[in-house]
Amino acid sequence: MMESGDFIPIGRDGTVFFLSPLLQKEKFMHFLNDMDAALLEGKILKNSRSTTASVVSGDFYSEPVFLKRTNRKGLSFVLKYLFRRARSFRAANGVLHLMNAGIPTPRLLAWGEKRTLGLLKAGYLMTEFIPNAKEASECLKTEAPAQVVCETASLITAMHRCGIFHGDCKLQNFYSADGLFGVWDLDGAEYHPTGVPRKKQLEDLGRLAWSCRELNCSLSDEKICSLIAEHCPPETKICRHCVAKALQSFAERS
Repeated sequence: MMESGDFIPIGRDGTVFFLSPLLQKEKFMHFLNDMDAALLEGKILKNSRSTTASVVSGDFYSEPVFLKRTNRKGLSFVLKYLFRRARSFRAANGVLHLMNAGIPTPRLLAWGEKRTLGLLKAGYLMTEFIPNAKEASECLKTEAPAQVVCETASLITAMHRCGIFHGDCKLQNFYSADGLFGVWDLDGAEYHPTGVPRKKQLEDLGRLAWSCRELNCSLSDEKICSLIAEHCPPETKICRHCVAKALQSFAERS
């Protein structure tokens, strides 16, 4: 079992990071100076006002890694994180819980933040890169849709059992690699040590159902909701109608 205390803390000039023992500390310290440049020079996967993500390489690790930066978006962003850590800290906590529960997710390598005069500039999350991973949204087009729904629903209930509420269970946040489904992108994750509240469980499940509809899944809404409900533990008392109601709440928001 890996705990946050197993990661090596480093800090300087408003920068705080926690490193996996798998990384070479001294070489990573040098990488920190050029991290933002490396992010833009790598294979960019996403570059928006809120987030920049790419695949980068460095001599601090033997393989290319996935690096994600949460960008500063203005005054509201600065004020929101004036007295709290960057979202990357919450995401890292979620990844650690999934790893310890044996739920497939890219291995956590580092996380941290950069501040100037106490004001957050950006948060960072680094994980292993899985080169042959394919988003579950793509699997929906090439594989049996019922299997994709079942695999992702099973992952959601597994997360809930270990106290993790994902917060954005669209199919793009699940992946398949070598026949095994996993979950990533835990920026909105919350840890509930006494159990994920039923309302939040339904929010995750409803988001999955809504994602299937958004992606024009060939299955009917009724079938999707039935498949999702089949993977819910009996004690939750979550049935097809419960999932359908959660789906409808997402439809009304759109």
